[in-house]
Amino acid sequence: MKKNAVLSVLLLLFGFFSFAAPNPENDEQAIPLSDVQVQELIEEAEREDVNAQYNLGVIYEVQRNFDLAEKYYKLAAEQGNAYAQYNLGALYYDQEKTGYAERYWKQAADQGNISAQQNLGWLYYTEGKLDFAEKYLKQAGDKGDIVALNHLGILYKEQEELDLAEKYYKMAADRGFLTAQFNLGVLYKKEGKLDLAEKYLKKAADQGHYFALSNLGVLYHNLGRTDLAEEYSERMKQHELWKRMPVNKKPAVRPMIRRISTR
Repeated sequence: MKKNAVLSVLLLLFGFFSFAAPNPENDEQAIPLSDVQVQELIEEAEREDVNAQYNLGVIYEVQRNFDLAEKYYKLAAEQGNAYAQYNLGALYYDQEKTGYAERYWKQAADQGNISAQQNLGWLYYTEGKLDFAEKYLKQAGDKGDIVALNHLGILYKEQEELDLAEKYYKMAADRGFLTAQFNLGVLYKKEGKLDLAEKYLKKAADQGHYFALSNLGVLYHNLGRTDLAEEYSERMKQHELWKRMPVNKKPAVRPMIRRISTR
């Protein structure tokens, strides 16, 4: 067993937060646990203490000991702990065991766990089960989950329900969700609502979204606003994604031609 297992203070005390791996370099976020403290948790877990079982799952997941993480998450999940059910589902999803991920996310989602509702909805979307996807994404979206709101926009756009796509993209975009701002800008661009397209693409581009920079540059080019087109084209080429992209995969950057009138 590693000397310094790491556990979030709130997880240790209360054991009811969904998993986010603590940062061992952040002293305010995480504290070290001694071998003695971990052994105490193991003994409590063996006495069927659900919080100890859950916390051990977190400890072992942080340590990347996934077999033991699975063991303790499963013990807590079988006692109905929704956070353990969610984390166990995420563990299985990362291992590409989507059937198990679905099972445990559904258990957590049906107890109202927002993260499980959002992830389960997206899993159903990727599997083409759109009715189930809509159901669970709406459950999370109705509680204000901005990722679920964006995913609902994607789902409705695919179904050509563009008013609903706009509605949900906008709900997420207006709360600052970068991907939704880009998606909404692209939707407005395709609909010819160029002022709104510019507004939302610019929101995303000014936060460094690579494809928003690209789309905004093209939009300005098509509008004849060459100075802005060049500005966003150059910003795109300074982006890390552009620098890492193989030369043969880079999109063509349109030359900005200034035409001189002969009249």
